[in-house]
Formats: sequence, C-alpha cells, structure tokens
Amino acid sequence: WRHYELQPLDSNDVERHAERLVRVALTNPVEQERAVNFSKVQFDRNKNARIAARSPLILGLVSALAIQGVPFGDTKVQLYERLFSQMESAKDNFSLDGGLSSSILAAYLDILAWEMLHNPTATVASLNVQCGAYLADVLSEPSLKARAMAEKCFSHWEWVGMVEKVSHAGTEAATFIHKTFSE
Repeated sequence: WRHYELQPLDSNDVERHAERLVRVALTNPVEQERAVNFSKVQFDRNKNARIAARSPLILGLVSALAIQGVPFGDTKVQLYERLFSQMESAKDNFSLDGGLSSSILAAYLDILAWEMLHNPTATVASLNVQCGAYLADVLSEPSLKARAMAEKCFSHWEWVGMVEKVSHAGTEAATFIHKTFSE
C-alpha cells in the first residue's frame, strides 16, 4: 500500500473552498446564493467550523450541512454532532439497513468494535458470526437469522463510511474509518 498524506488547507480559505463545493453541488443560482450566504454566517458564528480545513471529508460534510440549511452549532461538539448525524442520516437516502432499527445497528457497531479489539486479525465473516451470535442471544432470534442481520448491519456501516473491508491474500478483514474525521 502506498499512503499519501493530504496537507490541510489554509483555515483562512475554508469559506472560499466551501463556497466552491456548494456552487458545484447546486445548479440553481438562487439556491447557490442561499447556501453560500448561510455558510458564511455559520462560519462567522462558529469559528470551530474552520476545522474543515483539516480534511476534505470534513469540508465536504460541512458544505453539505450548508446546502441543507443545517446550522453548524455554536461549539465544536455541536458541529461534530451534526456531522455524525449527517453520516447516520445517509441511510435515509439509500437504504442498506435492511429494515433494521437504529438500536440494532448501534448495538452491532458496539459489539463489532469489541470483537475487533479482542481479535484484530479476525475476518469479516468471523466477525459477523460473533456479532450474529451476540444478536441471537440478546434478541432471542435464530442464529442464522441473527447472522443475516449482522451481515446487513456490516453492509450498512460500510456504506455509511464507518467501516471498510481490507483484503490481503484473499482474506477480508475489517477496520473502522473516519470516526475522528482523520484528525
């Protein structure tokens, strides 16, 4: 693997970069102006939003908040709450959750993290077996049905961008990604 480190943008230019993303994402000039003006107000209101300069991921998510008219909040914590809500709400745009409730998805994520800490070299398949066994126990579901639920949960979190599969020599392992937005 080759790894490349993206250098952060100048935090003084973050508003300009967000404006460029907003203008590319929206085609209607009236909507563009509304979102750009909203973004400028939000950056002025929450100086912590300048952390968007650290990562293209954060910059894109902050720009998406501006496009949707979602306030950035007044603190860094509030901004992060909104950014994570943005990621979690992505399932509403494209449903890979298989009809699973948010509580089952959250429980799966917790047990997946525990299993990955306990056995960092576990394959995705074995992780889903372990997570499925846990779900079977707590939900009183048959093991096969619970394992299918675990696989749907993994697919959901993979699509949302919380986990990803890493393959080497024909073996697929799992890893968490973007939880800290690469800070």
